[in-house]
Amino acid sequence: MENNKCFTCVDCSVKKCSTGKNKYPSFCVSKTLSKEEVDESKKNYLDDEENLKIARASAEIEADFYCRASRVEETIRWAKKLGAKKQLL
Repeated sequence: MENNKCFTCVDCSVKKCSTGKNKYPSFCVSKTLSKEEVDESKKNYLDDEENLKIARASAEIEADFYCRASRVEETIRWAKKLGAKKQLL
């Protein structure tokens, strides 16, 4: 996997960073992004209230229920946290 390019953490099977020792694989975008790219990414969340709300809800659900709830249960809790309502067409 070291030679493959991953674009998200979900795609990565190495997961070295999850040990808390900041040992990123050579292809990790967290390691290779420039300061400008990191700043632009942060701006996309911090300057857009809806993006920030969604990102926060996602992080909270992952922190509270990862490996303790199914994906469906996590999705339901995420939608409730965002105040989503079923819309009838």
